Amino acid sequence: MPRIRKDNDGEEIAKYKKNPFMNDFAADLAANTGTRVEWIGEDKNKFVITGCVNTGEITGMQRGVILGQSTYVDKKKYVKIYAQGIAAIFNLKKSGQKVFAIIYQEISMHRDTDTVYIPYDKSMGFSRATYYNGIKECITAGLIAQTFSAGLYYINPMYLYNGRRFLLINQYIAAESDADTKTINNPQIAKNGKRGVD
Repeated sequence: MPRIRKDNDGEEIAKYKKNPFMNDFAADLAANTGTRVEWIGEDKNKFVITGCVNTGEITGMQRGVILGQSTYVDKKKYVKIYAQGIAAIFNLKKSGQKVFAIIYQEISMHRDTDTVYIPYDKSMGFSRATYYNGIKECITAGLIAQTFSAGLYYINPMYLYNGRRFLLINQYIAAESDADTKTINNPQIAKNGKRGVD
């Protein structure tokens, strides 16, 4: 159970004694038993993923298939691509992106831990305000959770891990008509049922 404390701006932030993400992570690992991955192509660097959980369907998709290709990149580029992917999925602003890149760089150097120690330091290359705004964004996105120790955060292993591989996926759905495509691809229209102002 978290304790609610106020930060320097008077905003309430939950602090935890144990990692709050681990129960969901363990349940997801146990549930995903029916996934099948098939490596294809001359170099065996392309893959097809089918089936998931007990339904035989891929979570979040209806009778879908994931097609992909593996690409080898150096470690610096890997961290950059991963950070950009997470930033895009969670709509992190610039401050969130900068802090997340440092978080991911730190956890990639320290294996087998569910925490990351990242106190503010001038060598990060951005202001203290950017640091605190970025931390808040990462907490709000569910990527990290605050501990009772300053600068120490729990990481969410569903999105942050210190492995060497990840998939960045865009899902494509065949729309019934052009009007459906415009509505689906514009969140403002989908939410309000009418065209929003950009």
